[in-house]
Amino acid sequence: MGLTLDDFTYNTAIDSFCKVGMVDEAVELFDFMRTKGSTMSSPTAKTYVMMAMVLIKNDCMEEFFKLLGDTKQSLCLPDVSTYKELMEGMCVAGKIEEAYSILEERGNEGNPPDILTYNCFLKVLCDNGNIDEAIRLYGRIIRWVACLWCKLSIF
Repeated sequence: MGLTLDDFTYNTAIDSFCKVGMVDEAVELFDFMRTKGSTMSSPTAKTYVMMAMVLIKNDCMEEFFKLLGDTKQSLCLPDVSTYKELMEGMCVAGKIEEAYSILEERGNEGNPPDILTYNCFLKVLCDNGNIDEAIRLYGRIIRWVACLWCKLSIF
């Protein structure tokens, strides 16, 4: 009909495909957005997180890490909200070490996780009965807050 679809429309379709298990269709639509979409229909951080979640849920970790690399190249990095979703999804899927790896990588790139991301991570670990991991993460949070406090004390 000559209408130009926007990223919201594509994201809605991808989300629907993922929810009903039509992963191949979601991947195909995502690839279309990346290669043939207009500036209005380019993938957003939300699109990347949706695709990451479906890859994690289907234990396609190699493809997941490739996708993360693509987000950096496209400069379409997750914001606080989508990053929180990503960490939560990884923990729920039992990919805790991979989630830690991403937390560390993000921090090494000068973009450390915020307290909302840590809280989400803690909640999922506790909800899944992974108390030892939650205590380990809590220790990391305390060190992170101490580092922030030291930096603020300088001023």
